[in-house]
Amino acid sequence: IPKPTIARLADAIASEHLGTLTLVIVNTVAAATDLAVSLLKKDPKTQVILLHSRFRGVERKKLIDTLRSPIPPGGRIVISTQVVEAGVDIDATILFTEAAPWSSICQRAGRCNRAGLTQEAKLIWFPPLTNKGPYDPGDVEASTVALTALEGQSVTSEDLLRSDIAQTEDLLTILRRRDFTRLFDTSPDLSGMDIDIAMFIRPSEDLDLTVAWIDPVNINDGRIENKPSEPWRCSVPITAARDWLKDGPRAWTYDPPSGRWQIVRRVNDLKPNHLVLVDKDAGGYLPEFGFAPKSKTPVTTEPLAATIGNSIFEGASEGIAQDEGSTGQSRWQRLDLHLDEAHQQASALLNLLAPGIAEGVHQAVAAAAGYHDLGKSHEDWQRGLIDANRSSGFVSPGDGPWAKSPGTGRLAIRTPEGMRRRGFRHELVSALYLRTDEGKEALTRSGVPEEHHSLAIYLVGAHHGHLRIQPRDPLAEGRDGQSLMGLRHGETLPGFSLGSDSFPETEVDLTIFGMGSADSWSRAALNLFERWGPFRLAWFELIVRMADWRSSAGDTLPEAK
Repeated sequence: IPKPTIARLADAIASEHLGTLTLVIVNTVAAATDLAVSLLKKDPKTQVILLHSRFRGVERKKLIDTLRSPIPPGGRIVISTQVVEAGVDIDATILFTEAAPWSSICQRAGRCNRAGLTQEAKLIWFPPLTNKGPYDPGDVEASTVALTALEGQSVTSEDLLRSDIAQTEDLLTILRRRDFTRLFDTSPDLSGMDIDIAMFIRPSEDLDLTVAWIDPVNINDGRIENKPSEPWRCSVPITAARDWLKDGPRAWTYDPPSGRWQIVRRVNDLKPNHLVLVDKDAGGYLPEFGFAPKSKTPVTTEPLAATIGNSIFEGASEGIAQDEGSTGQSRWQRLDLHLDEAHQQASALLNLLAPGIAEGVHQAVAAAAGYHDLGKSHEDWQRGLIDANRSSGFVSPGDGPWAKSPGTGRLAIRTPEGMRRRGFRHELVSALYLRTDEGKEALTRSGVPEEHHSLAIYLVGAHHGHLRIQPRDPLAEGRDGQSLMGLRHGETLPGFSLGSDSFPETEVDLTIFGMGSADSWSRAALNLFERWGPFRLAWFELIVRMADWRSSAGDTLPEAK
């Protein structure tokens, strides 16, 4: 976009700004960035905020928090792309918008004088800044004609929505049944990334990959300690990333066959949804501007302390278990009492929300809640929990085993010999115990018919979302078929008693998570998927999760009114 064009638009915005909130929405990230730079040079007394889709989560959160804060003296000018059209609650006195399809114009207009409290509100539109925008030119031209006809009129959002403006239908990728099944499975793909859903929600000729900046000293022999968590990653169009990386910044991508992070040597090999790790000293990002390929300023990386508990990757290479809600609670809670309370909560929720559900299914879901944390009885997990609390000044009030605790220390799981259990998940241990003969007998004693044992076991494994259709280890080191989520094939799980149930020692058999086994986890999960459908199966998971939360919080049992 020519600099004179940006400069003239910046002059117009500055002259119309009333010292309150002015919102400017343009169609491209490049235009938004150039405009923000120009406005920052014009009036340093006015707060200028740039908002678009190419920020890391940590900076985006700060920006949103700033938007929600009181407007400072001199006012606030927000420069944004279409990311502000939905999901951002903002009420501007003055709105500038680049011509766009009519649906976008209506969304943008809804951010102007939202509360209807000012007589000074104004919507100012301007022609497209570039012919390389993301929208169909015919749609933009139709909006231009309609906006011209409305010049000088006072309109509401309802008036705009009633306007019958033709618009090209977006051509989105059809969501096939097999795609839907893949989306139901929350396991990462072979590169360790979530499945990309962009193609199903917006048309795009340029899909994204994800960039995270690291200190290269964290990469040792192709393995990485403390892989950056989701809030420290930035979405970047794949063509922009290729153009940037071909000029030499050191970058790495994960190679599944070798199980190593390897230097990017051919940028054309980068694929949508890849996670690309880039040397922090190469630049390419500025906190106030987002992705900035021309910047050579070193990029701030994630502090080690911030890697605890944000996603399945965080701290995994340190042996830190990602057991959501096990620490940071208001009290210590014994495992047997927690499971008993969760069982009661699930049963009460089912009575309230699904009184007509079949008795066998009711018992299977309630039993899943009653056994969902069974794996926390593992001696290594218990030792990790005690250590995590001791490090933050909390001592257990008696003998365990414990399910919940008040401490906020790092939950690092290690063997008695001190070997780290990388990415340990208690749900996997729970499911393995319940698959034994003694586990199935325990389910039967809980009133679960044999035909619904598989449902109960699935719900126990899936209650944190990591063991659904095809479980995979979130670590590079767990792709060899001999390890999965902190356990090694053939190792022995210790025996224990909990309440009226006793579980003997059992050997870890990870072959059930391979392909082709008649007794495989995936085959059983797919059978449940076919029988119950994704929505009912997810609803059963929700009941177990809610029962867990309510038990942890000490809530009373829900009752029908």
